[in-house]
Amino acid sequence: MGKAGLVLACCLLCPGLAFADVTIVGAYTNRVIADKQAQGYGVQLWKEGTTYFGFFLSTSGLADDVPIGVLDDLRFDPTDRSFSFKAKMTVGRTTMNGDTWVPTRDLYQFTGTLYPDQITGHLIHANALQPDQPPIPEEIKLYRAPEEERAMPVPASYDQWAKLAQKLLATNGPKW
Repeated sequence: MGKAGLVLACCLLCPGLAFADVTIVGAYTNRVIADKQAQGYGVQLWKEGTTYFGFFLSTSGLADDVPIGVLDDLRFDPTDRSFSFKAKMTVGRTTMNGDTWVPTRDLYQFTGTLYPDQITGHLIHANALQPDQPPIPEEIKLYRAPEEERAMPVPASYDQWAKLAQKLLATNGPKW
């Protein structure tokens, strides 16, 4: 049997092999943890075939309370390594009138470069509750975090990851 026949036989006998499994691309962070407080950002990234997906994390407070958002409009070009995404989050509570406190409506937009050992680029943080306020731009560098990668789940498919994401977003995701 030739190579083409062997590949066809494998695909027919083991249909799961014909499709790419979900793999971890990496966990990247610049978060600093001191005692019980944490500050910084993180990206957890997976891929299935050529499709990338994951979470953006923004921490400013308790280390165990890490707000997350799904990487929306995620784009990665492996040729020039350009990487961009948007994320909708709730990182805390705010008041508009001094009396009533509501969940924040944080919008993040990132454009930069994804390297095997780091993500670098330009992050913009906007407040959807106060669209007249200018967004806050910042240059960030997130370093690969092998210890965080080891804790990342490896779902069998994107659909399985999406179910996990729903559970995580119910507690730590956007409240709007």
